Amino acid sequence: MKDAASLFLRLAASSIFLYYGWPKLFGDSTFYVEFFTGHGFPPLFVTLSGILEVFGGIFLILGFATRVFAGLLSVEMLIANIIEFRQGFTPATQLTLLLFAISLSLLLHGGGRVSLGYLFSKKLKSFT
Repeated sequence: MKDAASLFLRLAASSIFLYYGWPKLFGDSTFYVEFFTGHGFPPLFVTLSGILEVFGGIFLILGFATRVFAGLLSVEMLIANIIEFRQGFTPATQLTLLLFAISLSLLLHGGGRVSLGYLFSKKLKSFT
């Protein structure tokens, strides 16, 4: 049951990270640049955020390096929460809080047995 929960959390979080990360890299990122610079971050952070969200989303779907990407995404979502909470408890705050909780859970519990990480770890153990 724990493995199914990890899979579901990975897929749910990945879809959201990919949805928000994709336009930062491949779309019109004007909104994001204005938002980031309005909060004191340089425009480069839009690209870095997009890279993390797109590649992190892909790696979470695959379940490969889950803890690494979940850790990086949880730091990003913690920062996003700090920024969003200044605006009050809005839908954006709720989304970033939920993504932080999911990322933290994946960091602590890993990707589960339905993942490439688990498959590769089993293959490596068979060689030793």
